[in-house]
Amino acid sequence: MATLYHISYSPWSEKARWAIAERGVRVTAREYLPMLGEPLVRVHARRFTGRVTMPLLVDGRRVLADSFDIARWADERGSGAPLFPPASLADIRQLNELGERVMTAGRARTTARAAERPEVLVESVPPPIARLRPLALATGRFGTRYLARKYGFSVARANAYLKEMREALTELRRRLAERNTFLGDFSYADIAVAPALQFVEPVADRFVRLGPASRQTWREPELAEEFADLVAWRDRLYASRR
Repeated sequence: MATLYHISYSPWSEKARWAIAERGVRVTAREYLPMLGEPLVRVHARRFTGRVTMPLLVDGRRVLADSFDIARWADERGSGAPLFPPASLADIRQLNELGERVMTAGRARTTARAAERPEVLVESVPPPIARLRPLALATGRFGTRYLARKYGFSVARANAYLKEMREALTELRRRLAERNTFLGDFSYADIAVAPALQFVEPVADRFVRLGPASRQTWREPELAEEFADLVAWRDRLYASRR
């Protein structure tokens, strides 16, 4: 059975988990602890150099390290209506890219805010460490610096990141055009976009659990108000499909 390494609160991991669940494919899911879990994953995936990102799926000698590729892998093996209808593949790729733009910029802004909020740092580490507050704060700060280096975040670009999010969300709103799904029938296009709104207004805890301080840190009040229609669409989609 294939193994899926994932991070419970990560929108990228959520995209892969949703596609796998939607297609009814069985995998062994393993929670990944950033930094701490990297050596084990490198050994299992036989990936000893380069960057390790989540989600990551290991299926025998095949290793997939992108939500889109993992979703296509699940689509090939699942049952029911396909998530990637051939005639819609180009549109799905475009919508996935728009969602990625929201998430990439959103991650940069969220990480910068988290670095300044002690309670978020404590919530970001495993419970045994969180109980030792000084150690939790030190570990959390190291983690945010690690992410900034890994993905090349720049605090000086905070306004540019917000602009990138707004532009992508505006295009997503135009393409959704008040419909229930992007392409008529439910598809990976919807899965690719819905989790991206986690960086605008986090979804209910029953779907993706966040600590109270983290929930406030992930939220973009300005965008949450401006794109309340997209957030409402996301909530309806989660309620009906997740």
